[in-house]
Amino acid sequence: MKIITFLDNCESENRSLIEKFGLSFCLEVSSSKILFDFGPDATALYNTKHLGIPLNRIDFAIGIHGHFDHAGGFPDFWERLSHTCFIAGKGWFNEK
Repeated sequence: MKIITFLDNCESENRSLIEKFGLSFCLEVSSSKILFDFGPDATALYNTKHLGIPLNRIDFAIGIHGHFDHAGGFPDFWERLSHTCFIAGKGWFNEK
């Protein structure tokens, strides 16, 4: 199992990544890649490009909860993940 952080509020050793309040990470289990959350805006997507993560390899995308710091970047990701199974709890798309 491997966790790849796309975005959080901690400075990365990789200076090409942007840190920001929010969360987005990928869990690799066996041959599956599961994206958890999308960060507050397009910053997490920007970081995936600098990490060399091909989004067409993501199998599942999970929205943990719909607060802006976890869900704000969803539209930017979804344009590139429409092939992916998206899982979210009831009310995830409700206005917050």
